Amino acid sequence: MRLFWDTPMTRAGYRAMREEVTRRRGDGWWFPFGKSILGRTLWCLRIGEGSPRVLYVAGHHAMEWLTGNLLLAFAAGEERLPQGTLYFVPCLNPDGAELQIRGTTPSCLLTERQRAMNGGDPDFRHWQANARGVDLNHNYPAGFEEYRAVERELGILGGAPTRFSGEYPLSEPESAAMLSLVSMLSPDGVLSLHTQGRELFFGAGAPRATRFWAELLGRRVGYRAGHPTGAAAYGGLSDTLAEMGIPAVTVEVGLGENPLPRASLPSLYREVLPLLRHAPACLEFVNKL
Repeated sequence: MRLFWDTPMTRAGYRAMREEVTRRRGDGWWFPFGKSILGRTLWCLRIGEGSPRVLYVAGHHAMEWLTGNLLLAFAAGEERLPQGTLYFVPCLNPDGAELQIRGTTPSCLLTERQRAMNGGDPDFRHWQANARGVDLNHNYPAGFEEYRAVERELGILGGAPTRFSGEYPLSEPESAAMLSLVSMLSPDGVLSLHTQGRELFFGAGAPRATRFWAELLGRRVGYRAGHPTGAAAYGGLSDTLAEMGIPAVTVEVGLGENPLPRASLPSLYREVLPLLRHAPACLEFVNKL
């Protein structure tokens, strides 16, 4: 598992980890489902078959790319994966992850804009957005217009390292591709991994099954389950899927200050593994209630 603990989510690092998962899992296959702003392929891994169908998503936020390593380690792990059809999107924001890890590159057409959005600071360690300064987890339709008032209060009027929702819902190819993937796969449930807080969130309009699912998963790992508050309550993937009637839970992994250190990956994995492993069975259980 050392590869998944030591490898950053750069273009080369992500490719190496995908190849290792393929080598270890002969029953899995990767397929593309879209492109990022800068033309990077967005990948989804499918493993298994049958019900339930659970989609695991990571890497909405650039400085939370560790969540992708966690999913890849889970997919490649020695332990037996849960029954059902499992889908993994380890990095929805590859451009942002690369920028957060390596900083700007002279060859990128957005370099000057990125530097300006970052206040001229060459340090992008706290960058959450995609390559053009849109926070992907505020770019979904649910609560988008309501969040505009929050943006004004925060003084966010355009592209920024975090919390800018974009010009309109699904303005970004990454978030639009994510919803298209959900529509194509019709999953029974979705887990969206973020850091940090050791909490589980679900949208205010979530189906009853979602609330029970979150509570069961929370008991597995000692996380609190509930509704997000403040800016986190608008424009997220889980909120939009709740409006679509799809059980979806946001998982805030770990505790500390973002970005969590790469050295914490083994302990984060041990912490969240029971949740990842039991998510399909818990979902099947609540759907029978």
